Amino acid sequence: MDTARVVRRWPGFGGVLLGTLFACASLTPSLLPRTWTYQGVMTAVTALIGYGVGAVIGALGRALILYRPPERTRRLAWQALIGGGAALSLVALWYSHDWQRDLRALMGLDTRITWFSPLILAVAVVLFALGLLLARLVRLGGRKLIGWLGRFVPVYVGRAIGVLLVAVLVAVFADDVLFSAFVARVSDVSSVANQGTDPGVRRPATSLVSGGPGSLVAWDTLGKEGRTFVA
Repeated sequence: MDTARVVRRWPGFGGVLLGTLFACASLTPSLLPRTWTYQGVMTAVTALIGYGVGAVIGALGRALILYRPPERTRRLAWQALIGGGAALSLVALWYSHDWQRDLRALMGLDTRITWFSPLILAVAVVLFALGLLLARLVRLGGRKLIGWLGRFVPVYVGRAIGVLLVAVLVAVFADDVLFSAFVARVSDVSSVANQGTDPGVRRPATSLVSGGPGSLVAWDTLGKEGRTFVA
């Protein structure tokens, strides 16, 4: 399989179907309120997970079932999927604003939120495309590696070694680069926010509460949410 076919080929039906359903599911109410930027990222990540699951199921189905629908049937199925998926996505985006606002109301938070549905869709589409491209580049690299190993070892040995090496490299990159950088960034942002105190929050006047006079737990060590809680 050449480079163009691996990287530029049209997404699979099963991947697009489950990716769309997963993306719409990510727009439903969550345990905690979200900002529109965070929602865009979550929609992209969830869609990528759904696409991966759907692609695997589709590949297994093609391997186990030899029957292939006629071209006209496949074309109609794609038209129904694209039309229905677009409509479902727009409906989910339309209701997501009210869902997030209701969630904030249930938690006693300010219900005035900034929610840019078109930008959520744009962020999700761009990040999804980048994630899919990266996954296909990894797949292409794995194929190239397996082909190179096949010159020196039997085919099945080369495939096993190639898959193992790619899996290790992806795991190391995801853990040591992406995850570590993400944790470090979140830690930096959280440490700055943790130094502040919400308006109206005052130090307890009793020693029976953490942070109060004579308490073994100093007020400055409680963190922003801790100070809000004990106050």
